[in-house]
Amino acid sequence: MIGLSSCVRCAAVSLLRNGVNSRIDLSSSFQSRCLSLASLDPQEKENLLQPTLFKGFLYRLATSDDRDQIRDGLERWFYPGDPVGSEHRDGPQYVEEDMDWMLGLIEHGIVIVAHEKSSGSFAGFCGAQLIGPDYVPEMIELAKTAETRKFRDICLFLAHCTRNANIFERYQIETAYQTPYTSVDPKFRGRKLGSVMMDQNLEIAKILGAGAIYGDCTGPYMARSCQRIGMRCVYEIAYRDYRDENGEIVFKTKPGYEYLQCHAMKLT
Repeated sequence: MIGLSSCVRCAAVSLLRNGVNSRIDLSSSFQSRCLSLASLDPQEKENLLQPTLFKGFLYRLATSDDRDQIRDGLERWFYPGDPVGSEHRDGPQYVEEDMDWMLGLIEHGIVIVAHEKSSGSFAGFCGAQLIGPDYVPEMIELAKTAETRKFRDICLFLAHCTRNANIFERYQIETAYQTPYTSVDPKFRGRKLGSVMMDQNLEIAKILGAGAIYGDCTGPYMARSCQRIGMRCVYEIAYRDYRDENGEIVFKTKPGYEYLQCHAMKLT
């Protein structure tokens, strides 16, 4: 399913060995948010995942030409169903800071997209990035520069979860391949698109030499996709138990979405 040239592997290994020096801004507001994959040239990055047809859907890596469709999917499919965004104390409307970061992974991370072969319809996508042990302090610093309370809360919550998942010490690794978001058009759900994209992410993580694959599963569907490829829950928190520095509840979630679970699997 995955096509890999020797030049891709060499570039990836070099990137991981020089992670700190490879950090770049995703945008002016995001600072050094993740280990950059942008040092791979377009052909090398494309070779991480050759376009693949599987059970009627074509899977490939996103390019900048997909930005508008991914933004539309985030607005219509992802944010309305994501407890961290839709059940936040400041209301369900997403903030542009968060959207900017999501879209930034097209150039500075990995985004897999799926199309229905017969109609060409855009069916889903999954974003990923490489992170290191300084991810948590970087998220805390990012929260300090947030323009909105909602984005600040999200950064601090994800930092809290990653700190408690403790994957870098748990597995004694220097890098992890993180999958921050997955979303599928409701009319295509139930056809395991999320699981297929997670399987492809697992292969890319191995190619890049990441020490583990890791995901913050905000709901049960993403958790099941992670479990299908062998990932296991390493930390769980009830949204109602997470409070800000003043003791106020940040997320008031609906039934069926009571917990965030951090799933991980060691790879090296």
